[in-house]
Amino acid sequence: MKVLLFFVAFSCASFSLSAEEIPEKTAFKLPTYKENLKDFSHTIPPIKKTPPINTEAIFKAVIRCCPSPSRFDISMKLQAGATLFDKNNSSIDGLSNRGNYYVGIVAEMPLLDNSATLERERQREYDRRKEVSAQVAKFVSALSKRNQAEREMGLYTALEKRATVRVQMGVVSVQEQIQYLEKVIASQQKITSSVAEITEARLALAGGCDDRKRKPLANFLRHIEQSGGD
Repeated sequence: MKVLLFFVAFSCASFSLSAEEIPEKTAFKLPTYKENLKDFSHTIPPIKKTPPINTEAIFKAVIRCCPSPSRFDISMKLQAGATLFDKNNSSIDGLSNRGNYYVGIVAEMPLLDNSATLERERQREYDRRKEVSAQVAKFVSALSKRNQAEREMGLYTALEKRATVRVQMGVVSVQEQIQYLEKVIASQQKITSSVAEITEARLALAGGCDDRKRKPLANFLRHIEQSGGD
């Protein structure tokens, strides 16, 4: 009997823990999306007024860097010049054969310009200008989406950090923090998507340029992207 009591006492002493060895209970803390934030009241930078983007300047810069020269202006000048010459042609008398030949060449220019070949070239240029316009619109729209998403990110990040403090104080449940965490993640997804659209449009605009002019245009577009135009 004494041996049994000694064994039981020894076993209890062996498996008992002191007060210092008992692990301290800590409440679960949900991490924020950006763990480097320390104060929710100073996480939102003020809105910076960015100058509007000059879409016309972007369009002209892209058209100028295309390998093939524009036929739009040349065609209109030839037609206008030939029309003016044709109106004055009836009052011209006594021209030499050489003069008549020269007048004939000038008068035939609009006919050549309206030929099927030149019409196809002008149609191709029209299509190119239309495509450039679409890419410029896509570029500017993606920049606006990115700026808005970045602003949303700042606001929701501050609210998320505020919710973290409220949860720690026991004022609200952790569901409030989860709600803003989901909004922060959604804002980050918008930023990532808009940056991809910006890159796609920028590369498309610079991709059709002449090799010698591509780099200056790419730098011009990248400057607009980094300056945060809106």
